[in-house]
Amino acid sequence: MIRLFHDPVADTIAACNQLFPDLGNIQIVFEIAPTRGINKRWGWTEFDDDGNLLCVGVNVRCPYQFVPEIVAHEIAHVVAHKEAPATEDDHGPTWERYFSLIFDTYNENLGGEKVAHK
Repeated sequence: MIRLFHDPVADTIAACNQLFPDLGNIQIVFEIAPTRGINKRWGWTEFDDDGNLLCVGVNVRCPYQFVPEIVAHEIAHVVAHKEAPATEDDHGPTWERYFSLIFDTYNENLGGEKVAHK
């Protein structure tokens, strides 16, 4: 039997579930997206016209070591949107607070070993 221990993506999701147990079902999809030009994106969060979450996306071309940060980044958008749907820019103080909280919880769950983020 093959097992994967300390999967950083699963650990990121676990930190998010620990912090935000009432978020509901969130689909994380891996899709091909442009990596160059004006439409370049490594991750995205999609809401419908009523502000309901459709999905969180991660570009399959994203280097694996960045996927946990992309997931945390996008989940921070979901949580910030629930608190302040249209009151600030995409990466304002509400988003930053939640992104940092996810990052800190991830590190605490690893026993305090700090993993750098941008």
